[in-house]
Amino acid sequence: MKKFSTRTMVFIGMMAALSCVATLFLKVEIPTPLGKTMFHFGDVFCLSAAMLFGPIGGGLAGGIGMALADLLGGWADSALTTLLFKFLEGVICGLIAYSGHRCGRKLGFNIAGAAVGTVAYIALYLGKSFVKAVWLLHTEVGTALTDCSVKLLNSSIKGVVSVVVAVALTALLQKALREKLS
Repeated sequence: MKKFSTRTMVFIGMMAALSCVATLFLKVEIPTPLGKTMFHFGDVFCLSAAMLFGPIGGGLAGGIGMALADLLGGWADSALTTLLFKFLEGVICGLIAYSGHRCGRKLGFNIAGAAVGTVAYIALYLGKSFVKAVWLLHTEVGTALTDCSVKLLNSSIKGVVSVVVAVALTALLQKALREKLS
């Protein structure tokens, strides 16, 4: 396993903090039949961290950052699944962006990584939402599907925005880091 330098660990921690803050404060809450979901910008920093620091860095930044947002924002019951699902989103994005020794430097692979990571997260999130609604809350299947359809629409729009913003932010940060570190 690759060891992280102190500088890289600090950057990953900063990305986790930015992910937490963006989730808590750069958001719009949307009502659903079974509660609410939200449109937020926390994913941007998970995906950017994965493209900048690889699969583990992205997974840690996204998982820790958004799990902290759940704990601080009143969604403590979701914190553990958020930690796992966002970690996986970052890992998947980073694996694709870093495949073939590309190290997050190829635009096409960054876009593909961010998109596949986001789709994987959406599938996990909707699966969890459906299972929770039907098996734990004993909701009618039709109501659970309606709830999931609202969440799917929101998550898809949020996902597209997150991929576009994360890829653009990553390009800017890569340039700044190259200039600063050289």
